[in-house]
Amino acid sequence: MESKRSLLAVKDLLIDLVFPRVCVSCGKSNNSLCGFCKQSINPAFGSKLVPDIDELIFVWRYDNRAVKSLIKSLKYDFITSLENDLRFFLNQEIYAKRLRGFCSSGCLVPVPLHKKRELWRGFNQSVKIAQIISETTGLPARNDLIRRVTFTEQQAHLGLNERLLNLKGAFKATEVPVSTETAILVDDVVTTGATLSAIAQELKKKGFLHIKAVVLAA
Repeated sequence: MESKRSLLAVKDLLIDLVFPRVCVSCGKSNNSLCGFCKQSINPAFGSKLVPDIDELIFVWRYDNRAVKSLIKSLKYDFITSLENDLRFFLNQEIYAKRLRGFCSSGCLVPVPLHKKRELWRGFNQSVKIAQIISETTGLPARNDLIRRVTFTEQQAHLGLNERLLNLKGAFKATEVPVSTETAILVDDVVTTGATLSAIAQELKKKGFLHIKAVVLAA
């Protein structure tokens, strides 16, 4: 794990040397997310109904340009330094208080990637988000409870029913024992909620009675 983090740090350094860092949202400044764009990001805590999920909250609206740029750049452009910007927000009391209230018990379960995709990307952004929320709330982040066993193509062009069909059998709960009845799924963005729903169904087979979710944006 430490060697993997070291390799990611070296990769970030090399990228900074070859491509000087600019704000992922406005293209200015020498920071991954400039001060002006940070100020444009305000908490917009809201809820969303998702099948098989008892309760879901999101932190931001995805139509905020800076929010979208932060999430997409962390996820697809491998700008892992944005993890520090994410921590900057979620550790602020206005965010932390709401997250601690929602995540009052249970364990955090990041949405897993298939090994093929995680190997290609080098990390799982949902694991990073869960780790930061764990620091804020004190709940354990467990990435050993659910696995993605089927590789599926990107689902952006699919509707809810098509996504649910595409995800059938994609996740499998592990046999690792748990001592809580509540699982809180963690992901970056929710659209139809098909992925969260598929995972919730599988975790309920494992014995979880309550499935909640917290995502960065909706």
